[in-house]
Amino acid sequence: MSQTVPPAQGIPVPPAPGQPMPGAPAQAPNRGNALAVTGFVLALVGFLLCLVPVVNVFAIVLAVVGLVLAVIGLVKTRKGAPRKGLAVAGIVLAVLGGVGGGVSAAVYGAAADAAIETLDDASADLDKMTGDATEQVLAEDVSVEIGDFTAEEDEFGLVTTGLPVTLTNTSDETQSFMVTIDALDESGNRVAQDIAYSNELAAGQSEKVDLFQFVERGDLDAMRSATFEVVEATAL
Repeated sequence: MSQTVPPAQGIPVPPAPGQPMPGAPAQAPNRGNALAVTGFVLALVGFLLCLVPVVNVFAIVLAVVGLVLAVIGLVKTRKGAPRKGLAVAGIVLAVLGGVGGGVSAAVYGAAADAAIETLDDASADLDKMTGDATEQVLAEDVSVEIGDFTAEEDEFGLVTTGLPVTLTNTSDETQSFMVTIDALDESGNRVAQDIAYSNELAAGQSEKVDLFQFVERGDLDAMRSATFEVVEATAL
């Protein structure tokens, strides 16, 4: 007659297959993938800002950081971590944000350079119009040829005076010129001043004008021995 042997006191009974050990803590499923989430958020912000001037440079940095984090997060999903879709979306947004930021930065940079160049040209043209660029005007736009001063008295005692000045447009476009000429005595003091005008002078063309046609009789001797000097030239 057989007898049933009771289990020994103090010896644990093995659990049934698929059941946890008695007293062992249950393992919680891995639900976190912070890198994928962070990468997606940074990539999204970079994508949204990639076309905004100035900020687009910062958007490129966000896109790069977001791309790195999203890729790491995607690698973690292969080891059981969740958020694979979020990681993939972060990678796509990061690439789009980086490319968009780079293109917009190049476009805005070119536009800024063009605007600066336009302002510089406008400033240079303004200087030519106001006489602040006399040396440049004489070097690039107009040549001034000054003849000899003459003073002839007729039988009635009337004196006819004049100084022939020839203006030649040396630029490649039609321009108008205004050239101021001083008559200086031997001490360098100004005896008289006159202005030569030429309106819409075509490129390469010349125009002769007579200056100092009205000189007071008391200044005739000083004018005959005077030297003539261009003191200002404008072009527009």
